[in-house]
Amino acid sequence: MTTNSKIRPEYAGQEGALRNLIANFTTSGEDFFRGDRNVIKTFRLDGGKVVNVKSFRRPNIINRIVYKYFRQPKASRSFHHSHKLLDCGIKVPKPIAFFENFNSYSVTESYFISEQIYPDIHFINLVVNPEDPRYDDVLRHFAGFAYRMHEKGIEFRDFSPGNVLIMVREDGYDFYLVDLNRMAFHEEMSLEKRLKNFERLPPEDRLVRIISEEYAGLSGEPFDKIYEGIWGATHAFRRKFLLRHKLKFWKSFKKMNLKKRINNFRRRVMEGITRGIGANSTGNPDHLEGELIRRILICRPNHRLGNMLMITPLVQDIAHYFPEASVDLFVQGGAAVPIFKNYPQVSRIIQLPGRPFSHLLRYIAGWITIGFGRKYDLVINAYGGSSSGRLSTRFARARHRVFIEDRKTAGIPPEEDDRHMAKYPAEQFRLQMIKAGIIPPVGPVPFMDLLLDEQEITAGHIAVRKMTGNDRPTICLFTNATGDKLYPASWWSETYYKLRNAHPHWNIVEVLPVGASSQLNEDLPRFFDPDIRKVAAFFRNCALVVAGDSGIMHLASAARVPLLALFKVTNMRVYAPYNPESRSIDTRSHPVDEVVTLTGAMLQSKNAGRA
Repeated sequence: MTTNSKIRPEYAGQEGALRNLIANFTTSGEDFFRGDRNVIKTFRLDGGKVVNVKSFRRPNIINRIVYKYFRQPKASRSFHHSHKLLDCGIKVPKPIAFFENFNSYSVTESYFISEQIYPDIHFINLVVNPEDPRYDDVLRHFAGFAYRMHEKGIEFRDFSPGNVLIMVREDGYDFYLVDLNRMAFHEEMSLEKRLKNFERLPPEDRLVRIISEEYAGLSGEPFDKIYEGIWGATHAFRRKFLLRHKLKFWKSFKKMNLKKRINNFRRRVMEGITRGIGANSTGNPDHLEGELIRRILICRPNHRLGNMLMITPLVQDIAHYFPEASVDLFVQGGAAVPIFKNYPQVSRIIQLPGRPFSHLLRYIAGWITIGFGRKYDLVINAYGGSSSGRLSTRFARARHRVFIEDRKTAGIPPEEDDRHMAKYPAEQFRLQMIKAGIIPPVGPVPFMDLLLDEQEITAGHIAVRKMTGNDRPTICLFTNATGDKLYPASWWSETYYKLRNAHPHWNIVEVLPVGASSQLNEDLPRFFDPDIRKVAAFFRNCALVVAGDSGIMHLASAARVPLLALFKVTNMRVYAPYNPESRSIDTRSHPVDEVVTLTGAMLQSKNAGRA
């Protein structure tokens, strides 16, 4: 094993500490970003300096050889490109070091270390929020920054919003570039190459127009030429992005069983049919101020428990906007009925059967109800990525319609997406209401909430007391999940014994899901009830719930109980539990001991809050 490395002179005295970070990368540090390709963690050096360490995914066998003999690996490229950019007056997080390990024929590991910065604005968040008062000003400054970069012959080939961080100054903004391994430096850049460099921006007219105006003024080129070049580049890139997405789908499609193939084929057909419905929020109301909104329909035809729970913030927000309105829900399956039992504004739930082809007449009747039944003042599609949701929103009888933007249309790669599934619909609805002339409610998006009543909470307390036989605080485990999110029995057994040793005076119990068995072989008290509200009330009377990523995890979150959520597959920033006392942990980088340590910190915090 050989190593190639380089450290900036001012950090030479901390070489040992830097090498120690690399040696212990998988077991230490704080997760900053974890994607399919790369992992980024932060570490604190002696003296308090926080550094950012990026571990690049091990390349395929061909690229391992290429990076050994023919091309610089990504870590060293990032380091050298950072220095080149700084020399050109382009700001980047200050590079510190890189480390690359090789065996006899290929690269095996590569790490790039830089100083950690905390931006005032994440460009990726601003470009999808045109209602931000800084939107136009930042875009104009961004266009100027891009022009100056192009004038220096710098082609940033990953020039996406996720790779631009912004610091606010008194007289403007400083733009920092990150993820720098794909750069090209030219003597001069042609106009065509410059405009193509904007291709990773969202293909939104207002955004492209603002950038084009500023860039045209600086370059002396006609506005129409600049606009058409950027517009064409963003749309061409978007088409390539969608094509790659389809190709990945068909590769995975071949590996599916027949039932999954049929469902995915049906989903693809529906997406094709409904693609134009609600595109770019077409048809959303321009003006609602002063209008009488009495009847509202929310469309979310999905049967999953977690997805139903994650529209509770939207329903609460709608009640703030239109307190006198009654709300109907168009859903699939039976989860919505118990979830919205205590929501006074929800007057009717129109249920499609969970298995449409087994109950075809009921399925057709549900669609007839919204298409030919009562007329609504406002119909809302709660999730832009649902073809059935878009279709039902268009099909329903309504004076006004609101289509929540499909997350995919923003052009943000899944690994960079941090828009939470429970908050995003409500945030998008607030933006649409601002456009319609209605002032949004003050404060953040409401938390997920089942609105458990006192009688239910008391019954939950009795159930916990009956099971444990004492009044000691109780830790509740939920060990089940679907697919790759399921943890093996060995993992849960280790967790259980370490929890029991760490908290010997606490009760430890388990909640079982409907139709599934425990992942624990140990003999401990177990609670089961098909009524999800009773399960939620049981959770509410526990000191802490530990659960894997699942619908029951979101049920515990909506029960407003301290919850430690375990992730190892899905994007934690998008699907984390949404309540103020919850924490999430990625178990791919944090072993069981760290999970147990975090439970102790959460229990201590809860006790301190009570004191």
